[in-house]
Amino acid sequence: MPEVFISHASEDHEEAAQLGELLQSSATVFLDYCKPSAPLPASWRNDVWAALDSTRLFIAIVGTGHHEKPYYQFELLTALERSSRTGFPLLVPIRAGKKDPIGSSELDALNLHDLGRQRVAQAVIEALGELRATGCVSNAFRDLLEAESARNLLENMRTFGGPAADAAATLKASMGEGKLPPSKPFTARSMYPLSRLARQLPPEKLVEPAKPLRRLLTETDDHGRIDYERILHGAHLWGSLYSPTEQRDAALAEFHSIHHYLHALRHEITAWPMVSRQLLYTEVQLGDEAARVQFLKALATSDGAAFDIAYNFRYYNSGDLALMERRFKKQLPEERLPGDAFVEDVLKKLYPLLLDAINAHSSTLRDLRPERWPIT
Repeated sequence: MPEVFISHASEDHEEAAQLGELLQSSATVFLDYCKPSAPLPASWRNDVWAALDSTRLFIAIVGTGHHEKPYYQFELLTALERSSRTGFPLLVPIRAGKKDPIGSSELDALNLHDLGRQRVAQAVIEALGELRATGCVSNAFRDLLEAESARNLLENMRTFGGPAADAAATLKASMGEGKLPPSKPFTARSMYPLSRLARQLPPEKLVEPAKPLRRLLTETDDHGRIDYERILHGAHLWGSLYSPTEQRDAALAEFHSIHHYLHALRHEITAWPMVSRQLLYTEVQLGDEAARVQFLKALATSDGAAFDIAYNFRYYNSGDLALMERRFKKQLPEERLPGDAFVEDVLKKLYPLLLDAINAHSSTLRDLRPERWPIT
């Protein structure tokens, strides 16, 4: 079974094949030569699912028209779903050309042209060797990524290839030294790389919009349980995929039905208030005015504000102030992405509250009591 999956558009097949050839002496590689057209055959889907079951590293070749290809969309969304469920595969975007492809300007990725195939292949092989031996990603691979300014990708791999040095103490304890978590904790360092990959895909051209994300939001695990972390991942990715587009109305209607379904099961979902908060925030991202008003009302109460402060403190790796400042400022008017306009009022209300609590070393930061969230 493959350990490395290389996803690429047919136009970038030569680059993908040459990289795959360099990796094959050290790893089993899944490289699909026969790219199907829509509708995607069931046999081909089954092959992709089976390959991703064993894949540790998913290499997404960001190249020529990749984001409009139905097969690339299916592979990437399925990889995002699997990664959110289990922590694997780790996603590694690699640029194939000299220029940034359309839709990838914000994506942190290794540049195949600048670095050369040999260096990229060697870095992947070293990372894979470390994953096999210890479940962690090597410092050598980390250094290469930092040299490429791929800091979000780096933190994604460090956090979920093993405990990150700056992760919250509670997350470290749950992972154990050198062990992989049962599923990805919902933190900014995990979600930004994934959401940036999701934002590459144009929703108006998706052949099968977000089926993997629906599974992530609604299906139970192997033990029949509903994993709240997976719901948080799915809601975040749904907002990232659809918020900047003209497909918001249809996406919002479908998300409303998912929210309604999960609300009916709320007594079976651990940490339901966290789930309720994230579902409502995603609806705000999608332009739901009623959800925006409801969220602002929650923040206007002392308990609601305290809950959301603690929620965001957890999300930003227990108070990584530099990361919070970068991300909040990115979402406010000067630098925001198109979809961030819908959450601007929420962010303007929350950001000062969060910074004040951090500066005051408030006990509120770690007080994530479920009864404080006012929306049932």
